[in-house]
Amino acid sequence: MFNTNLNYTDLLGIPFKMGGRTKQEGFDCYGLCMEVAKRAGVTPYEFNIGIEDLHKRSDAINNGKESCIEIDKPEPFCIVTFKIRPPYVTHMGIVLEDCKSFIHILKKRSVSIARLDEPIWKRKIDGFYRYDQ
Repeated sequence: MFNTNLNYTDLLGIPFKMGGRTKQEGFDCYGLCMEVAKRAGVTPYEFNIGIEDLHKRSDAINNGKESCIEIDKPEPFCIVTFKIRPPYVTHMGIVLEDCKSFIHILKKRSVSIARLDEPIWKRKIDGFYRYDQ
């Protein structure tokens, strides 16, 4: 399904922008996931932007309305969701080819790569989701 030769390194360092969907304007975490998915040939569902919509986005992912299937363990280019501020999913990224790291972006930070087994991330992982397209 996903192109395993996917190039995403040009996204590193792009700044955060709430509602951002392009390299030129910046990304939020869902916008970054959308960009990586598009490069892989998947057209993810778009949401309205705003803090009140964050819970709608996580509910859609968690309930499969995003054309996603929950999976037990990380796979290359699947979505990983995090509960930074429980009880809701408030962050997401895309797992990379090694299944040990993910690409993501945080407010006040730029696009970067982190490891899933880092204590700060490992204890906040909510789930893994594969696009069903």
